Amino acid sequence: MLVISIVLLLILFLVIGMPVGFAIGCAGAIGLYAVGGIPMLLSILNTTPFSTAAHYELMTIPMFILMAEFIVVSGVADELFDTVNAWVASIRGGLGISTVITGAAFGAVCGSSAASAATLSSTAIPQMVKHGYEKKLASGLTAIVGTLAVMIPPSNGLVIYGIIGDVDLGKLLVAGFFPGILGALTLTIALRYLLWRNPARGGGTAANRVPMREKMRLLKGIWPMLVLFILVTGVLYLGVATPTEAASMGAFGAFVLALVRRKLDAARIYRALTRTARTSTMITMIIIGALIFGYFLTITETTQNIVGGIGALHSPRWVILTLIICVYIVLGCFLDQVAILVLTVPITLPIITALHYDPVWFGIIVTLTSEIGLVTPPFGLNAFIVSKTTDTPVEQVFAGVTPFFLAMAVLLVILAAFPELVLWIPNSMPH
Repeated sequence: MLVISIVLLLILFLVIGMPVGFAIGCAGAIGLYAVGGIPMLLSILNTTPFSTAAHYELMTIPMFILMAEFIVVSGVADELFDTVNAWVASIRGGLGISTVITGAAFGAVCGSSAASAATLSSTAIPQMVKHGYEKKLASGLTAIVGTLAVMIPPSNGLVIYGIIGDVDLGKLLVAGFFPGILGALTLTIALRYLLWRNPARGGGTAANRVPMREKMRLLKGIWPMLVLFILVTGVLYLGVATPTEAASMGAFGAFVLALVRRKLDAARIYRALTRTARTSTMITMIIIGALIFGYFLTITETTQNIVGGIGALHSPRWVILTLIICVYIVLGCFLDQVAILVLTVPITLPIITALHYDPVWFGIIVTLTSEIGLVTPPFGLNAFIVSKTTDTPVEQVFAGVTPFFLAMAVLLVILAAFPELVLWIPNSMPH
């Protein structure tokens, strides 16, 4: 009864608009006080915030966020879009394919779906609409392309999952690469199918054929992305750097890139640093709150009872996995990814390991599932970002994203059914 009361209290805190980190932490603190009084509460509050903030691997998050900030400042994303579009302009749906490829590449150096969606909204959607694309289709595609950033390393969602679940960060980040490529391919196929069914939605080819000489000239816009990708993912795969060191090198590389392009001044550096600090502080507070709440669940043996109850079921393990995935999709309609991860991973990961599933594979599944929620009503964050950036009614964005959501759901089923698609790269890493 106590656990149910605390969960209802947490929901109340979230409904009235209390910041997620404080809502989770306050609910957990009240639960701890109810179980063990002031001594138990103080013993946890005296140690948890410091031990969490001092976590070495937590530094990975601000480094990835800072790298994304410098990438946006450098203007590389715009040039990348122009380059990709030049090579696929003569294909029907070429501008849409450019958006998908650019989103995947941007995710490879960004790690934030929100940042990816915001950047592509101002770059890709005006171009697509200009060349005759249905605005609903363009907005929906751009909104869901941002979700590719959750899988293709670096990924803040995977870092948070790894810290909370104590899963190898290096393997987690590398594991997302191939599913991310499959995600881009899935969205491309879905787009081509929609335009095949109704060619008028895509406005024909995006532009006239671009001369080969111009295509080759534009390729110079790709090398900064390649260098940063190799800098981060390459050193992770080879095992020559920890995730924190790789993230630091990526942030420094993005800083140098913006500096060389003469896009940095004191005001932009200050803005990038303050945005990074705000976002990192928010995420750290959420993790601290989640750990406090997790202590309450552990002390009341809630997690153990749930694991034991599910273990006593006589259902196949794939049925239990399906139920867990459905819960994540529903939660994604109401909560952001960070909140979902910190609230659920302490409960679901023990269940998954008890069912003998790989925690690295589950990390990809759960982060992808929660990220898909960012384009589902009523509170799909990416949909609202695209709506606000392009002055498109959010209802149109949700309508436009629906077929792409279904395509990503199919990919989710495939990754769940064939774990080898996720694990073959991390299993090949040098030890």
